Amino acid sequence: MYIGSFGMRYYPLQGKRGSVVGIVRHSVQNNPAKTRALDVGHLNSMRYIDGKWKEKRKGGHPQSTCFSSLDSRDDVAPEGPSPAHHVPNIPEIPLTSPARVVSDTLIVTNVAIFILQLVFPGITMAGIKVNDLIDAGEYWRLLTPAFLHGSPAHLLLNMLSLHSLGTVCEWTCGRKRFLMIYLYAAVAGNIVSYFGDDTPSLGASGAIFGLAGALIVYFARNKILYKNRGSATVVRLSITVLLNFGIGLLLPDIDEWGHLGGFLGGAMLAFLLGPAYELCYIKGRDGVWLVDVPIIQTFACPPRKVFKL
Repeated sequence: MYIGSFGMRYYPLQGKRGSVVGIVRHSVQNNPAKTRALDVGHLNSMRYIDGKWKEKRKGGHPQSTCFSSLDSRDDVAPEGPSPAHHVPNIPEIPLTSPARVVSDTLIVTNVAIFILQLVFPGITMAGIKVNDLIDAGEYWRLLTPAFLHGSPAHLLLNMLSLHSLGTVCEWTCGRKRFLMIYLYAAVAGNIVSYFGDDTPSLGASGAIFGLAGALIVYFARNKILYKNRGSATVVRLSITVLLNFGIGLLLPDIDEWGHLGGFLGGAMLAFLLGPAYELCYIKGRDGVWLVDVPIIQTFACPPRKVFKL
């Protein structure tokens, strides 16, 4: 199923003009009340309270993350004039960008496997989702259907969607998180399909719906970076996903259970792994920082300075 491009641009996490950090500089300068003092778990065990850094002792975990409002502080914005009240345009990722390595690898892998399917038809039957064979212990069929396709048109539509969504998700979430979300959504889609529909199925669309779910979570959670553009992107993504679900209900041979499972799986993992950015003060470091504080911080980005005070 073709998810489409949603008219989105790509948002790099770098310190250049037009990047996430550039947007944050603008956002902090014009919205100082949004900045928070943060105890970054592995960095320190202090937080900013009443103008002083004080040790946090809560539940026996002095290194756990905590927040303190800086709404009343007047020293957040840096010196100098504020930029114009708009978010700068952000260029799309070029085809040669290293930020899309995993996306391109997945596309090439799917195309190569489809060629093998044409040459060796037995590959298809060895990997598609068949409930009876999963019951018999062939659990790899909860993943392998995401790399198999039933026709050139099926492959083309899914690869166009992966090209559209995958590059954005890889750029915003990072390679490791992106790959984990993709694979997890693929498995989640096949698990839900296993319980919801006993018809054999194959295709990458469940994983791609998972990327859409992950991007909705990302832009909804990180509105401070994108302001109104983030909200508009969430709306566009949501409408397009709903339209695709609706089209799937009207067409035969569409595994909507797989789409639903993939979407929920990708959204859930993105909620747990992040990115989830906060604008922060960090003990022992000057300036305001952009800090990734997801629920599971295994793949969190390191703190990046927004600007000096």
